[in-house]
Formats: sequence, C-alpha cells, structure tokens
Amino acid sequence: MDRPLKAKGVLQVDAAAKKLEKKNIYPDLIYSSIALRSVHTALIFSRNLSYPESRVKLLPQLYGSDVESIMRVIELTKPEYNSIMVCGHDPSLTNLINLKTEQSIEKIPTASVVALGFECEQWKAIRELKGNQLFFIKSKD
Repeated sequence: MDRPLKAKGVLQVDAAAKKLEKKNIYPDLIYSSIALRSVHTALIFSRNLSYPESRVKLLPQLYGSDVESIMRVIELTKPEYNSIMVCGHDPSLTNLINLKTEQSIEKIPTASVVALGFECEQWKAIRELKGNQLFFIKSKD
C-alpha cells in the first residue's frame, strides 16, 4: 500500500493525463484507492487537468476491492456528477470493464485509461446496463 510510483510510472501517468487534456476530457469527480500509487496517480491527473484537488475523493473501500465494491462506489455517486474517474487496482478494474461492456480486455496496463459510457440518468442504473467503451489510452501508446 505504501509503494510510490516509480519515475517511469509518473511519466506514463503524466502522458495519459496529457492525452485526456488533448481530448478535452475532464471528469467531474475522481475516486482513488488509498494506496499511495493510486493517490499519486489521481493527483497527477488532477494537476495536469487543472482540476481542484478537493474533488479527488480517497476511498478506503477501493483498496483491495473487487468488482462489487467498485460498483457500490459508483452507484452512490451523486447525480450532479456526469463523469467520474476511478484510480484503483487490477484485476478488479479489468473485471469491471469486461462485465460492463461487450469489449473484452485481457488486462488494463498500468497507467492506462479506459472510458465507459452509459445511457442512464442515475449512477445506480449502470448495475443493470452494459456500457460502451469510449476510448482506451494505453500507457505504452
């Protein structure tokens, strides 16, 4: 839990954040595991996107989480937020992507971003829905 990002990881996250900025993508809220690497990742995205750190929420339940734990976090998101980012851990995030979309991913590489879109009004509705993979920014691209 206390392992920091290595220099290579910082550069990869920084590059991914810059790609989001080029796409003009700014999440309304960032959730992060309390693991140091996840927090560092969330803060790098926050700073690169000129995003207020006050909208980065550290959640202990995302550390060591499973798909169900992540789903509960998403479902409890207030409807005023149209887009969220989850900085967490594998294999849970890969499993979530594979459960909620028709596209299959073997493994989300470290420092990558996968965006899903859902047609719904409330976050809790995604439990019953399949989403679309909007984009996949791989750290090695």
